[in-house]
Amino acid sequence: MQHDKGELNGTCNITACKTGIKATWYNHSTRKHYCPECANRLNTDPFNYRDAMRMFGHVLCTEVKQKNEKAINVRGYVRGRQLATTSHR
Repeated sequence: MQHDKGELNGTCNITACKTGIKATWYNHSTRKHYCPECANRLNTDPFNYRDAMRMFGHVLCTEVKQKNEKAINVRGYVRGRQLATTSHR
């Protein structure tokens, strides 16, 4: 069991993920972190997109930007297009 699974800069919360990329995308539903590839896959799923827009007003997974060990800025992307800045809920 990985102790950093789903944590910011830890391993992706998707069990089958093999990217090895740090988890820097926050999922507002699960409240866990995902690698960019898995987050993009979650964001581009039509059901997830509609549900997240209804529930949160933005995409499901948003990128966490850090400065001095504190998450200060979160940005969402869908198919390479940057969306509005949001914050953790």
